[in-house]
Amino acid sequence: MPEGHSVHRLARQFTDVFGGRRIRATSPQGRFAEGAALLDGQVLKRARAHGKHFFADVSGGHVLHVHLGMYGAWTFGGDQDFAAASSIGAPRRVGEREVHDDGAPAAEPARDADGWVQPPPPAATVRLRLRAEHGWADLIGASRCRALTPAEAADVVAGLGPDPLSDDDPAPFYDLARRTRRPIGVVLMDQAAVSGIGNIFRAEALFRADYGTILRDRAGVLALAAEAGMDPDEARRVQIGR
Repeated sequence: MPEGHSVHRLARQFTDVFGGRRIRATSPQGRFAEGAALLDGQVLKRARAHGKHFFADVSGGHVLHVHLGMYGAWTFGGDQDFAAASSIGAPRRVGEREVHDDGAPAAEPARDADGWVQPPPPAATVRLRLRAEHGWADLIGASRCRALTPAEAADVVAGLGPDPLSDDDPAPFYDLARRTRRPIGVVLMDQAAVSGIGNIFRAEALFRADYGTILRDRAGVLALAAEAGMDPDEARRVQIGR
């Protein structure tokens, strides 16, 4: 699952390539057709992140809310004025890579009757396609994709802990961590306690803090083992041996 830093990167990219521009929104898959209709023709003001949650504020009083979950990803494409990574989110297929500028002149993309870049036909799994004049973004596999009011978006953030990558006051997290009897590794993964941390940053933070907690936390060990492709029985033996 993409952790908070990836979602912040996504929000920055969205603001760079879509911010202040009118967008077209469709749902090729059909599952977000009503939400896409609310976004279609509006101006994307800015994108932002709180932990693993992505928000895009658009004109018309709506907020796009996306949580990528385990399998979600955004893919991007466009002309030379649309500078974006090709994909952000879940890992791509083996062998897939970013396309970098090698100095060669890029082929001029096809354009529609309005002069907007014409993207290729969408895959059947695309939940949401957003287009602007110079490029597009396709969303697949997200666990959550909704059009909210600003108040509803604020309620989502209110239910989350402080985001270490924002200017949030960390005091609520410190207070909770001092009071709880749960292992600190579990607390770090609790999005209501602190937002955006996943297994990778939990393990790295505890290692740098010289904590053995992650190795004494059975659930944490098994989760990391699953991500690494380790047999659960072997993971238990490692845990017991430490």
